[in-house]
Amino acid sequence: MWVAAALAATSVQHVGTVSGDAIEWVSTWHSDADCVAIAAPFEPPPGFYLRGQELCREPGQSWRLTHTQRFPDEALRLPLPVGELQRIDLRGARFDPDPELGLLKGLGSWATTGVSARDRRALDRKLGRGRGSSRLYVRPAAIGPLVGHVGKAGPTTGARVGAVSAFVAIGLALAGLYRLLERRARVERIESWLAEHPTEL
Repeated sequence: MWVAAALAATSVQHVGTVSGDAIEWVSTWHSDADCVAIAAPFEPPPGFYLRGQELCREPGQSWRLTHTQRFPDEALRLPLPVGELQRIDLRGARFDPDPELGLLKGLGSWATTGVSARDRRALDRKLGRGRGSSRLYVRPAAIGPLVGHVGKAGPTTGARVGAVSAFVAIGLALAGLYRLLERRARVERIESWLAEHPTEL
């Protein structure tokens, strides 16, 4: 039985891992549809084919696509179901989106306009924690790829937060040590004065 593409795709995620001069992607989602409209050009792997702007699966094929793109590159080349909130986890690389995409920068992630923090948390609960060095939450509506520079990863947000936390912890420890030494110095001064002036009490 053929199922129309109008049915929604849910729990959409794309996980990419750098391997040499390529990014190995696994794209997955849940849908009963046999074809799904996608927002950008895409070269489908075996088991899938294009029908106009729709990505279709062969009979018996699940919605799990394993595909690769070159690294570095100037776009994320992914099968992006139109209108569906999806998470992109890129591991071992960094994606700096083209400003014309209008993506909004958050703490450790990018998101399309209209994707709220509540939306991101709800998707994370479905998919589990994201671990990419670059993470995006997108709900593509227009035809076009996610253009930008895909290059080597810098320190992850977790690493940066960890470094700041360690710095703050060291500062607090030093401040506490200073107060302790200051109290001890005051006690020593008082004891020294008492020893020198025993008759004045």
